[in-house]
Amino acid sequence: ITPPTELKTLELDTNVSGVITEKGEQDVYTFSGSNGQRLYLDLIGNQNRYTNIALESPSGKQYFSRSIKDYYGRVEDQGFITLNEDGEYRLIIDGNSDNISTYSFSLRNLENIDSLVLDQEQLGTILNTNGKETHLYKIEGTEGQKLYLESLQDAGSGTWRVYGAGNQQIGAANVNDDF
Repeated sequence: ITPPTELKTLELDTNVSGVITEKGEQDVYTFSGSNGQRLYLDLIGNQNRYTNIALESPSGKQYFSRSIKDYYGRVEDQGFITLNEDGEYRLIIDGNSDNISTYSFSLRNLENIDSLVLDQEQLGTILNTNGKETHLYKIEGTEGQKLYLESLQDAGSGTWRVYGAGNQQIGAANVNDDF
């Protein structure tokens, strides 16, 4: 018996949830990408340890292929991805080995994320009850500019992270702390 491969069109910037219902099944999401386009893969919620995720370019180059959870059972976003070809990309989800699993993710186009206005309060809520969700914002800055983030959070867990234009992490702090 050949397990099914379900082809689905992926709309960037939307939350996607699915279920691998049969051993060996793959859910394949396709989307149109362009050379230089920057994306962020946000793995949302409490994922199954036995689910794999991979991204392939139009020419078949694999950007990554990994388990959604690490060895210790932590869900870590794939993070930033810069595409290097024009064409149809494939995001592939499959149950590791003979496992059946659920998954949830969002592939965000960084061109579409909201800008933070400096010196203004930004309010938001993590909607995912499993506590695993990423909110992305961009800041227009100049080289050498110093920023200060004042946390209005007094409880909870999470991390603030600041990344540079080259996708490198510049700084990080607990959401309850200023930095």
